[in-house]
Amino acid sequence: MSAPTVYLVSGANRGIGLALVKAIASRSDDSIVFAGARNPAAATALAELVQQFSGRVQILKLTSCDKDDNDAAVKEIEKIAGRLDIVIANAGISTHLGPALTTSDDHLREHFNVNP
Repeated sequence: MSAPTVYLVSGANRGIGLALVKAIASRSDDSIVFAGARNPAAATALAELVQQFSGRVQILKLTSCDKDDNDAAVKEIEKIAGRLDIVIANAGISTHLGPALTTSDDHLREHFNVNP
């Protein structure tokens, strides 16, 4: 049997991120999904997935622009799975709908500093 595919989904507390975690965990028994959430204690929908997919869904404290959170998440993933195969960088916001070339510096800065 091959090793499971190890995923990290950021912004997994709700919306698209939560749906991605559920879809990946539902696909097969051959995956581990680390679900990144700013506040794991408030991630009740993720906690339900942890129960439903025992051992295959793990909640991580992950704030996109927080280096300490990111470092701690890497250590936790290494401890549990030993590696990471796929990152789905889902956390983010969208305040400008238009071509990238017309996006202002302020909009770009706001996007990259999401969840400060």
